[in-house]
Amino acid sequence: NNCQHPFDDVYGHWAEGYIESLYCRGIVSGRTSYLFQPDSNITRAEFLKIALLNAGYNPSGYNGENFSDVYEGDWYYSYLSLAEDHDFVNGYADGSFKPNNPINRAEALVILIRIADQTLYGFSSSDIPFSDVKISDWFAYATVIGSRDGILTGYSDGTFKPGNNVSRAEVATMAMRAYNAYYK
Repeated sequence: NNCQHPFDDVYGHWAEGYIESLYCRGIVSGRTSYLFQPDSNITRAEFLKIALLNAGYNPSGYNGENFSDVYEGDWYYSYLSLAEDHDFVNGYADGSFKPNNPINRAEALVILIRIADQTLYGFSSSDIPFSDVKISDWFAYATVIGSRDGILTGYSDGTFKPGNNVSRAEVATMAMRAYNAYYK
């Protein structure tokens, strides 16, 4: 198709192809008409919207059970209602979701893997492809699946850096790889 992204700050970026593919499928938009801000953090709500739309979910009309800091009228209300309804996300112990906080690499990967309905049992430490992920980590299974299915790669030093905030470009990359692995 002839769709092209309009983002001045994406031309020549390492994730340009992924960002353009998602943009042309209507999954992502820019922060402005001409700026995508690929290297900026992404919020928990923004990420969830991309992950759900990427998997083919339509949240329109969803409402109901939700988090203590998510209100009807918030742009992300229906996305969070749908995600909560399907057990794709967990809030925090206090009942909040913190939708406008940045999301980190571990949280983003686990949500993508949950939405794709991928589970894994009985793996060992040697299956974990990253030196900074322990088998006791709540997200360890997701790194094994994500690595196996080509959703993510680590850093050149062999680490995953689970607590690092994920950038908009990294999210576009993970989302397109998940699309190719699970939904295409």
